[in-house]
Amino acid sequence: MKTEYPRGWHALFNAALNGELTEVDSERLAALLQSSSEARQLWFLYHDNEAGLAELPSPAELIPQGTAEAKASSRWFQWRPLAAAAAGLVIGLFSATVLASYAMSSQEKTVTLLREDFESGPAPLVTGVPLQAGVWSGDYTAVVGEQTPQGVKPASGRRMLHFLRADYEGKAQPEGSYFSDVYRLIDLRPYRATYGDGGAVVQLSGSFNAFHFPESERYGCSMSLYALDAATATNGSTRHGAELRESLAMARNSRVMLDRDPKTWQRSNVELRLPPNTDFLLVHISVDHANRDQRRVTFDGHYLDDVRLTLGRRPLLR
Repeated sequence: MKTEYPRGWHALFNAALNGELTEVDSERLAALLQSSSEARQLWFLYHDNEAGLAELPSPAELIPQGTAEAKASSRWFQWRPLAAAAAGLVIGLFSATVLASYAMSSQEKTVTLLREDFESGPAPLVTGVPLQAGVWSGDYTAVVGEQTPQGVKPASGRRMLHFLRADYEGKAQPEGSYFSDVYRLIDLRPYRATYGDGGAVVQLSGSFNAFHFPESERYGCSMSLYALDAATATNGSTRHGAELRESLAMARNSRVMLDRDPKTWQRSNVELRLPPNTDFLLVHISVDHANRDQRRVTFDGHYLDDVRLTLGRRPLLR
């Protein structure tokens, strides 16, 4: 596969995953998937990051029928009910390449970019997306200890992050918000000499918990990664949503629905292959009100802990 992914591919794939394709874009994506094996391979990796194997949306309508890829896609989705139980199974044309891409090279060192237990350091800012690297910022949150009345203990250490609200200082119309977001900007420029060839993968993971909330309420959590160039990352005009439009590449995991047991921490993760010209990485972590008719700005007892971000290598798809 080419070591530098065309930015237009990512825009098309993101639009398809978000249900925002125009008729013209649909035709363009269909033509791309028909003509490029590289695009087809990256398309399936996008689905894996976005929805998880058990929730893969079918690209069958986008791949011209009668091709080998269309037949492989059809066979895959006949097996979709079994995907959650056999997440390592990939059927058809893409099985060898996708599975091979998940083998991290043992000859390359994995670098820990972030290890956050909220035990020390400054409190997160409440000013939205950060414009400087190395700090947490976003909506209103607080670093707290064990919450005895709610029965929530930190996943590790004595501290954890408490999501409080779905707005930040100066945010317009906060009553329309239902996601509580935190961000961290990571400077990757010191690693470009070793990892800037298109073969690098970043992996983000974190643990979520919630107090025992009513059966009528539902909450979810999600994690995203955005690869940015220096101009986008440091531009004061880039705020919520702009990073998605201007990013070199992005990945978002499937939303994890929070259970009602405060004694259990639920682990979530996402990964992204970095384009060669990546200067910064934007980490985005959030919880949300999943009830469309009960969305509100405040959060009562929702927590984040044990955040890990690593940088390593994987073989490029062939």
